[in-house]
Amino acid sequence: RRRRSSPRRLLSFVRVGFHRRPLRWHLRPRVRRHRRPLSLCVGIALCHGITGANAVLYYSRDVLQLAGLSQPRLINLGVGITKFIGALSSMALVDRIGRRALLLLGSALMCAGHSGLAIAFWQAGPASASHGVLALASLLLFIYAWNLSWAGLMLTVASEILPQPVRGLGLGLAYALYWLLSFAISQTLESTFETVGEGATFALYGVATAAALGFVYVAVPETASIALNMP
Repeated sequence: RRRRSSPRRLLSFVRVGFHRRPLRWHLRPRVRRHRRPLSLCVGIALCHGITGANAVLYYSRDVLQLAGLSQPRLINLGVGITKFIGALSSMALVDRIGRRALLLLGSALMCAGHSGLAIAFWQAGPASASHGVLALASLLLFIYAWNLSWAGLMLTVASEILPQPVRGLGLGLAYALYWLLSFAISQTLESTFETVGEGATFALYGVATAAALGFVYVAVPETASIALNMP
């Protein structure tokens, strides 16, 4: 027969539960053992965040209107089509050329997009048609490069780098850090425009994206051949 739980037996379980070690005692050995992949995962999230991708996407129509373009429907259509093409390109190339190569290529193109936007806003005089075309081309290049690389590969690479015992912890840290940075950059983009100007703002993002490119080149390994069930 199935044994019924007496009140005294339940009370003993509760007492044992209260005397158990806190969660940090269980996580501390894992963090010490896998410190390097956790640090690398946090670095990947930091690099993704400092590119300013979410802020640029959110304010894409406003940015192009500041550059002299005033057709919001066509702008939104172009952004949507570019994102779709970038995602398809990433799916087609990620297993052929590897994650690291896509991150390097995407970061380089994103840096070029930021540079083009900076040049478009640095042109002297009122915004002309040529400045608007340069800003539009640079923005679409940036969006394509982001969807080609960081948009889908941050969590992919992080999950393949992290061993199984700390994978949940590492991905949670990476995701939280990325969205915290995205929130901070989105909330300060317009005030940065007013303080230092649009051109200088995109130049700063270009420098940050170049730093992300350097980090990927130096520290991020190719993870296409790493199994997810790695101990």
